[in-house]
Amino acid sequence: MATFTITGWIRLPSSQWLDGATAIVGLDDVSTIDAPSVRIAETVIAPVSGTLDRIPFSLAVPKRLPTSASYTLSAEIRRSGPGALRRGDFLSTTAIPWTEGDVDGNIIDVRQI
Repeated sequence: MATFTITGWIRLPSSQWLDGATAIVGLDDVSTIDAPSVRIAETVIAPVSGTLDRIPFSLAVPKRLPTSASYTLSAEIRRSGPGALRRGDFLSTTAIPWTEGDVDGNIIDVRQI
């Protein structure tokens, strides 16, 4: 299957010490009103360690996306590694709209939960 790549940064609210964290970035189709979004593509970055204020990502996406659909980027950082989100993890809490052509320099802000 042919793909293209979306790149950018997960931006933390301030420098954070991460030790073996897992970062997840996703592209979701949010076109259907009153229905759950559909995950189109996802990348997992692990382990993430060090004192960081941002984490680079590269997301491979199927080349053929319906142009009539609406898409958003989202991110989370699980400090305790894979598994359910826990207190102290980070999550994007606002919609980050994405349109075809926005392939470089995307910024996804996350906040601590």
